[in-house]
Amino acid sequence: MLMQSTAFDRAVRDAVSGHGGVVEAVSGVVTWLGSGWVVFPALVLATILLWSRLGGRALMVLGTAVAAALVNTLLKLFLQRARPTTVLNLFGVSHSLPSGHAATATGAYVFLVFVLARERIVARGTAVVFGVAVPLLVGVSRVVLDVHWATDVVAGWLLGLAVVSAAVVVYVRTGPGRAEPAP
Repeated sequence: MLMQSTAFDRAVRDAVSGHGGVVEAVSGVVTWLGSGWVVFPALVLATILLWSRLGGRALMVLGTAVAAALVNTLLKLFLQRARPTTVLNLFGVSHSLPSGHAATATGAYVFLVFVLARERIVARGTAVVFGVAVPLLVGVSRVVLDVHWATDVVAGWLLGLAVVSAAVVVYVRTGPGRAEPAP
């Protein structure tokens, strides 16, 4: 199934193109926060640090990001939408929809801050700011860098939130004091 960009995508692309300089430089740095090269090592470290407090439930911190990345990859293979630029396509970079950086950043950071706030490791307000700001900025950076359409990023955020929603349900239901489900 080959998907095409929309008029909305092209309008957003036109609105953000040509800023160059500082905006592109900052976007180039911010975008790494959604890269597997940053997300997965950070979550492995977070999982290790949370293990003494959460036991095996700490694995969900890493597992949520892995799930978001896997579902994202499957959707890209199915949807096969071309990226807005051809430069990346020359190097065999994957399809565009949904944005893997947006999906992974959302799945990783939103669930991590949920756990940190629920376990009272960080203040709820801090968790909300971080959990919203990082995925938002990562997604915007992908459009500014012209490697994703705006709707790719929105789809990535929604995918990440869907995975986080499922993980939150499991996390809450398996928390301390919860009865184990009957086999």
